[in-house]
Amino acid sequence: MPHVDVNSDDRPRLTRVVVLFGGRTADHAASVSSAATVIRNLDRSRYTVIPIRITTQGRWSVGYDIPAHLIDEISLHFMTPEPELSSPSFFEAIQRVREADVVLPVLHGPYGRDSTVQGVLEHIGVPYVGSGPLSGAVARNRDLTQALLGDNIAVRADGTGREVNVGVLEMPDGRLLAAPPLELRVEKGYRTRYRRALTQHVVPAGLDVATTARIQEQSVRAFRLLGCAGLLRVDFFVGAGGELTVNEVKAMPELTAMAQFPRMWQAAGLPYGELIDLLIRTARRRAAQPTPVP
Repeated sequence: MPHVDVNSDDRPRLTRVVVLFGGRTADHAASVSSAATVIRNLDRSRYTVIPIRITTQGRWSVGYDIPAHLIDEISLHFMTPEPELSSPSFFEAIQRVREADVVLPVLHGPYGRDSTVQGVLEHIGVPYVGSGPLSGAVARNRDLTQALLGDNIAVRADGTGREVNVGVLEMPDGRLLAAPPLELRVEKGYRTRYRRALTQHVVPAGLDVATTARIQEQSVRAFRLLGCAGLLRVDFFVGAGGELTVNEVKAMPELTAMAQFPRMWQAAGLPYGELIDLLIRTARRRAAQPTPVP
């Protein structure tokens, strides 16, 4: 069984998963929403779940688990209460992270996608889902992304065309798979402030076979060029003649059930719970591999 370890008395030990979320960012609520979906879909027969929330003040709150079907954004806040000002919350959280088998950092915005936390996890030496500090930081910086991808993939043209996303998933055996492309269709004539509410997610996107193959190939190439791990979402503009340009990449895309990345893989026949399971297995497999000697 790849999901459990075995104690000396041959009883299986559940894999300890820390789900790290929140943060001092305007995207705090989006991170909580993603984390609630992740925690709700983790199989309790395989995993012991330890939620840790970084509050909007930057304090770390070690939480407790409850039955999966009761978990939502509201209950998740109760599960990770605000720590007392005098409590050593960060040190307690770091100790729980050290004891984990794998960490799933569901963080968005500054102090999350900028790879600050990933740097801490690297220092501790615990396996974690997603790209390392350097790749994650580059993916967040559009100018650096353009510099790395520019000689191989067209990046940031005039920002016009159909908006199409592709998710790349690293499998435990190292293979890279590209999901069916997803198109974002926005009702014309509405102001930018209403864009999110009026956006339709169409998957698979209405692209011809050749364009679909090219956009998936470019996405996998971007994953490799950026040195990513686990997952990546690549956002394209597709021109009227089929021209592809990269708008941006997200090394840790949102993971709510309705977000683009899970939707693409759902369309490919991969349920949400199995997607998270694959991400965890891949993170542990990568950590178990010996570091190559230069």
